[in-house]
Amino acid sequence: MITRTISKRIESLSKNFKVLSLTGARQVGKTTLLKSLKEPQRETVSLDNSVENELALNDPNAFFTLHKTPLLIDEVQRAPSLTLKIKEIVDSDDCKNQIWLTGCQKPKLKKNVSDSLAGRVAELEMYPLFIAEKQGEPFRSSFYPAFNAVEEAKWNYRETLLNVVLGGYPELQNIREENRNDWFRLYISTYLLSDIKDEIGDIDELTFSTFLQVLAARTATGINYSAIASDVGMSAYKCK
Repeated sequence: MITRTISKRIESLSKNFKVLSLTGARQVGKTTLLKSLKEPQRETVSLDNSVENELALNDPNAFFTLHKTPLLIDEVQRAPSLTLKIKEIVDSDDCKNQIWLTGCQKPKLKKNVSDSLAGRVAELEMYPLFIAEKQGEPFRSSFYPAFNAVEEAKWNYRETLLNVVLGGYPELQNIREENRNDWFRLYISTYLLSDIKDEIGDIDELTFSTFLQVLAARTATGINYSAIASDVGMSAYKCK
């Protein structure tokens, strides 16, 4: 497993807050990381499990009677109302590090966690692999150019280009080159498109694909919602 830079912050903050919330894009390694850091006695419950999800939605009291703290709840965005019960539970005990939450980057989820658990939760956002993590030096100091010293590059020119194209999703690091396009295609259709539909309503796959291409073409430029919307064929409001 690749050591992640954020792991030290998780270990530090969890000692000082009752709840830890780790959000980020799908497949960046949130659950894998927290499982590697958790104590043996911390139970993991995934709300991807339809039985657990139904119990969390319909009977939070029964859910927390069945699952005691310390607890790791994965995919908490599937039962956003659960945060009110979490507040009640952590307020009844002064202990830190009671509940860990993971969820994807949904605005409604982040607002719900922030509002319901204010003062009780440490919120962190996780990203795909950093270059330092891929190079096996997750805790090295930030790079600052020093013109009086020469530091040998970790990668040569070809390795740098290959890693830019490969990207930082952990699962992609071990996928054969001929299968990478399939991985990205399935990622878009299975995860991104589904999440977008949850947020803004129905959108067809072709329109969404065009939207991503237009964004890619505008990399490193100022964002102009009206221009992007015009190129895609949607309203500026929906684009934003």
